[in-house]
Amino acid sequence: MTSIPLNYADELRRHRPRWPWRTIGVVVAVLLLGFYSLAGTFTQVESGVDPVTGSMTWKTSWPLGITSAPRTGVSPLETRLKRSGIAWTPTWRCLHNTHRNLFGRAICFECSSTPPICHIRPVLKGFADGSTDAELREFVRVLQTGTEVEQNAAVEAAGEKGLQVLSGMPPRGW
Repeated sequence: MTSIPLNYADELRRHRPRWPWRTIGVVVAVLLLGFYSLAGTFTQVESGVDPVTGSMTWKTSWPLGITSAPRTGVSPLETRLKRSGIAWTPTWRCLHNTHRNLFGRAICFECSSTPPICHIRPVLKGFADGSTDAELREFVRVLQTGTEVEQNAAVEAAGEKGLQVLSGMPPRGW
């Protein structure tokens, strides 16, 4: 009876050269995924503001072009304008854009200049509650068509009035 010798050395030589390339390929893929998860943008949150009412909007963008429905934070001034039937045209302006990586860490911020109304957002309820319809119409007109100086003056006066109403102090001139 003759036995056939098994020669494993030929078999190992045939398969051995493939393994380093596969290993290198897997290591490169893992490194690229790791780098992307730390440095690449995974989500992007964009916020905007209406320069007349101070209402805010937020939108989140995910990978592959998936975008969430916009969320809106309605300001007390917008609520009062709607209740009074005062018309204005919302012009959403980008306030900031934040890019986050896979772990939720912010990796990039994009900011624009804030409209004057943003500085008085905490007292908008007092301004809206303490103003007449005629005052609100004039305020909207100035913020939509006035010069930058007029807009700043109107917002400053609105902020003072809102602060006085919220603090319980009578407005100037009483």
